[in-house]
Amino acid sequence: PLTIVLAAGGTGGHIFPAEALADELKKRGHRVVFITDKRFGTYSGTAYQGALAQVETHTIRAGGLGSGLTKKIIGAANLFIG
Repeated sequence: PLTIVLAAGGTGGHIFPAEALADELKKRGHRVVFITDKRFGTYSGTAYQGALAQVETHTIRAGGLGSGLTKKIIGAANLFIG
């Protein structure tokens, strides 16, 4: 079996496809490691309970560059740290 690392943003548009892929990979006997951002931990205001909650997960800092100078600086810092 292989160890396969999946990376996805913490919103549903990224989580649900990653979850389907992780589920299939696990069925095939592979080990799945998931890397995401802080939004994943509290999807829709509650702790995430899907299949990805059952795999090794690493949370990194991430951010967009947004609009406005302050948001661009904060976003760039988060991207660099992440």
